[in-house]
Parts: sequence; C-alpha cells; structure tokens
Amino acid sequence: MLLVNSSLNKKIMRLSCLLVIIIVIYYGCTPQTRYPKLPPDYLQSIFSEIRKIDSKAQIVNFVSDSEKFEFLDNIMQAGSFDIAGPKLKGEIRSYTETDYDVSKQSIVDSFPGKIYSITHFVYLGDKISEKHFKDSTEDKICRVKYTNDLPDQVITAYKRNNDSLKTKLIYKDGRLATTKLYSSKGILFVKEDLIYKENGNLDYQYITNKEGNDEFEKFEFNNSLHQFIVTRFDKNKNLLWLKYSEFDDKGNIVYEESFKEKDKENTFRIDKYIYNDKNEIIHNDGLWPKRQIKMVFDFKYTQRDSLDNWIERITFMDNKPYFITKRVVNYKRNKR
Repeated sequence: MLLVNSSLNKKIMRLSCLLVIIIVIYYGCTPQTRYPKLPPDYLQSIFSEIRKIDSKAQIVNFVSDSEKFEFLDNIMQAGSFDIAGPKLKGEIRSYTETDYDVSKQSIVDSFPGKIYSITHFVYLGDKISEKHFKDSTEDKICRVKYTNDLPDQVITAYKRNNDSLKTKLIYKDGRLATTKLYSSKGILFVKEDLIYKENGNLDYQYITNKEGNDEFEKFEFNNSLHQFIVTRFDKNKNLLWLKYSEFDDKGNIVYEESFKEKDKENTFRIDKYIYNDKNEIIHNDGLWPKRQIKMVFDFKYTQRDSLDNWIERITFMDNKPYFITKRVVNYKRNKR
C-alpha cells in the first residue's frame, strides 16, 4: 500500500511540474499587448507650441489632479456611438427633429425653407433604442441592444450604400473596457481598449485597426476647475490633435480650445458656450485667432409643449436666421 501511494505521489508531482512548464512556455511565448506610454511632462512641449499661436490660450494653465472627475459620465456619453440624444421631460415613446434651411428666405413663412436634415429617435424605457438620421448625403439607422441597462451592441445600417457596421461594447467592473467595430461580413475593422486610473478616471484609449494605422488618446482632468484635456497620438507618439474643455457646475461645456497638429495655426479654434436655466444652449462663439475668423451662433426657443420641452428653435448665424428646427414628441400617454 505504501509503495502504491509513493508511486502515485511521484506521478502527481511529475504532472504538476509538467503543467508548470507548459504554463511558463505558453505565457512566455504568447505575445503580450504593449501599449505606448507618455512621460509625465508630455503636455509641456505642446503648451509651448500653443503659446506661439495664442499667448492668451487658457489651456496653457492646465494642471492635472488625481481626483475622480465629476463629469466623466458626460464625456463618455457624448461619444455614445451615435446613439446620444438630448434629455427630454416626460415618458417619451419617440420624437423627430426636422432642420429647415432658412438662410436664403424669411422665417415668417408657414413652412420655412428647405428640409436640411431629419433625425428620428425611438425609446426603450428611458433609453434610446433607435436613431434614424437623414440628410442630402447620408441616410443611416442606428439600433441599440442593451444588457443589464448598458448598451451592448450598436448596429448602424447605411441605407444608400446597402451596408452596415456593428459595434460590440465590452465592460469590466461596470466600466466600458473595449469596443470592437465589425463590417457587415464580420471583419474586425477597429478595436478600442480603454485604460482607467485607480481613481476611476479614464487614462488612455488605444485604437488599433486592420490597416495598422494604430493611434491612442491620453486624458487629463482637473476636477476642482472642471477642466478636461484629450490628446491623440499616432503609434510613434506624434501628436495628431488636441481638445481642451471647461465645464460649468451642471456639466455643460462652456469653453473649448482645439487644433490639429498638421496645420495647428489655421485649425486652432476657441469656442465659448452659454446656456439658459434649462441647460439649453443659447449662444456659441467660434473663433480662429490666427485666421481672424469669428462665427457667432444664437439659439432662440420659440415654442414649447405642456411639459416644457421645446418644439421649435431658431438658429441664428451672425444675427441672421440660419436654421429652424421643429420637433414632434410622441409621449407614452399622448401628452402634447
């Protein structure tokens, strides 16, 4: 009996050693993803270049901090894979926004201007399940599948091209970790991996595609001053573009600076935004300092329904009527 146990123990030890060797060989030979990292002072050289463009730029005073950014969800939702929409009051079944171009005619007409674009939203509970956008160049429908209250899959159908794309969203610990963009034939086009800091702030987003033109984005936050910076680099750490944003206490963007590195003097732009007490945008200044170009947009809300959702808005560019947007809201209880 003792000889049998001794022989059995030796076999178990040999198998254990063999298993350890296999694991070491497997992980030693399997290529691990090595993401590029930037040095802590990477922003300083960028700021130096911005000073040459505009010495009054607010971005050059940015200091990152270690606190969880209060409006991180706003930033994540702003790029919600083409399914984001404005927040309305009431229980919404669907609504449609139609933009009319009134830049070449009077706004007093009953049905002003030529239709510029139509956007239709369909809701599932309090979330958008479908978005249909159509203008002179594009006609697409985005459909969203949710799992555990989070968007799990977005399928975008391009009607004019008879084509479609599928975005798969993968979460880890309740946070978006990976997105994968597939063609209609199931070919993986783009993969994005999101890396977070221990405090929960987004740190890096790595973008890989089938052509090998890999890029990545770096994120910085200042919670006390409501500031945010995102920079994009190619795989060799060459800067491609930058955007700096400031938020008000309600999470609305009130100031932005942005530029593309290839033509930074001509693309450097400053935007300022003003909102009313309903968090609706009422003013936007767009300025290109080096080109000495300024565009001013004002938004006037001329009609509201019984739930105080706006159903008509006039957009002015440089004090001249530019667009009229009409909205038709379909409530679950038929409130108008």
